[in-house]
Amino acid sequence: MREVAARAGVNPAMIYYYFGSKEGLFIALVDFLFSTCETQLRALTTSLPQLDTSPSREFVKLVDECFYRRAPVLRLLTRELTKADSSIQANYYTRLASRITRPAAQFIAEAGRLGYYRTDLNLKYATLQLLLLTVHPIAIEPHMMEAAYGFGKDELFSAEWLSSVEADLDRLFRN
Repeated sequence: MREVAARAGVNPAMIYYYFGSKEGLFIALVDFLFSTCETQLRALTTSLPQLDTSPSREFVKLVDECFYRRAPVLRLLTRELTKADSSIQANYYTRLASRITRPAAQFIAEAGRLGYYRTDLNLKYATLQLLLLTVHPIAIEPHMMEAAYGFGKDELFSAEWLSSVEADLDRLFRN
């Protein structure tokens, strides 16, 4: 906490005053990340009728901007969620996880209503598939990604990877 305070140029007591603990600071960080991405996803859903590109492409760009560029935070979250004694788990499951899943489901439903995506999709399953394809790979530690899948974080964040994800989403969801 002292290091965070030093980098922020504030007194460590101020961090404890506003966030209460290291866990409180971490929850605030993740909450900020998720709320920012939630806002952008809702804006994308609202803009679907005016799109001149594929909804899949726009979703992948949003994931790149929201999550790929903040991958270390997501990896920290993943580590914390896998701890048996994590104090963050309850907050994540009750208020953070749904910050992305609900607007992602609304995005798929609206894209279906507008004719971009199929309307026969099971929305719950489609939402899980959408997030597994786009967000889940970021949470994997780079050395594990390299060992398991044979490519590193630079490739994961490449234009080629993003194009591949877009094509996969289109195969899954398009009419």
